[in-house]
Amino acid sequence: MDGSPDGKHKPDDCTDPTAPSARPTPVCCYGSKTEEWVSSPLVAEGLAVREALYQAREHGFNSLILKLDAQILIRAINGRDSIKGLFEILQDVQSLTCYLSDFSFSHVPRSNNTAADLLANRALSDLYSA
Repeated sequence: MDGSPDGKHKPDDCTDPTAPSARPTPVCCYGSKTEEWVSSPLVAEGLAVREALYQAREHGFNSLILKLDAQILIRAINGRDSIKGLFEILQDVQSLTCYLSDFSFSHVPRSNNTAADLLANRALSDLYSA
């Protein structure tokens, strides 16, 4: 997530060294949530986006940048595609963006998103080994 209500919360490992000093300090928030009966990885990613927006609203963020490796989900969020099974989640995502003054959802190649991919694979592995 990018931005914060007071501009003071700044984990050291999330500072963007290329950010001009006039921009707000980038802030990353980490968390996890367990969802049962998720039908596909795409639905899981949609639920994660929705949860990120809920958390942004809960913590008073007014600016958000989400970068996902699921290009089809980005296209659906940005209104270019529709995905059966994600309709309600996408409606929630659209509704939650009205709480933000600035937001963007963009694609990042999986090769540039290895930490998130590793975490997701580990969670799936833990789920199926339990």
